[in-house]
Amino acid sequence: MGLAAVLWRFLADHEPCIAAHSAVPRLDTVTTVPSTSGRTDHPLRTMAASMVGVTRDRYQYLLTPTPQAADLGRAASATRYESTGLWGDNVLLIEDTWTTGNQRPVRGRRTEGRGRTLRGRRRARPPPQPLVP
Repeated sequence: MGLAAVLWRFLADHEPCIAAHSAVPRLDTVTTVPSTSGRTDHPLRTMAASMVGVTRDRYQYLLTPTPQAADLGRAASATRYESTGLWGDNVLLIEDTWTTGNQRPVRGRRTEGRGRTLRGRRRARPPPQPLVP
């Protein structure tokens, strides 16, 4: 529940800023990047789809790994995921990649005439600097 609460609070406070910075009026749809390891009960999907109040009504399962997705390893490929039809919506794509900068799901979606795709990802932060009196 802890990470879901952080995601909920962050999006409640900052989603309008993310949309404005991305030059869109709003983020219509929320989805997550599915696991390519075969895991079907990914906790990030559960959080966004049912636990986080600001995303649960807009969540859609848009991406599905293709049969060859696991064999691709970390290689970038537009064939890693298949998506359901969604036209004109601005999509907030949430992934759980820490520092690898995974661009795979976004590359394919940008070329298919959809609205904007925005990614959210957790990043390791440097430790805070001590305050000097």
